[in-house]
Amino acid sequence: MTRIFLDACIVIDLFEAKPEQQKVLTDALLGKTPYGSELVRMEARLQAVRDGRDELLARYDGYFERCKNGWGQVLTYSSGHKSIPDPVSLKT
Repeated sequence: MTRIFLDACIVIDLFEAKPEQQKVLTDALLGKTPYGSELVRMEARLQAVRDGRDELLARYDGYFERCKNGWGQVLTYSSGHKSIPDPVSLKT
């Protein structure tokens, strides 16, 4: 299966663009394994968090729960969809 990494603007379009654009993007993803990152997740969700759009946040979370990270592991988040946590703890 082909891997694909989407930038935040494309992820946002998957959920918020006009239906015609969403279909084009969805069709382009068929048969591909989506990869993601905490940064793309935070960027994609930011406006929905600010606007309190819980339904949209849940849809984003569903997408990112299916994504894999750069090491092929499924991305997991335990923060819920109400806030945006720090992506990486820099404390050692």
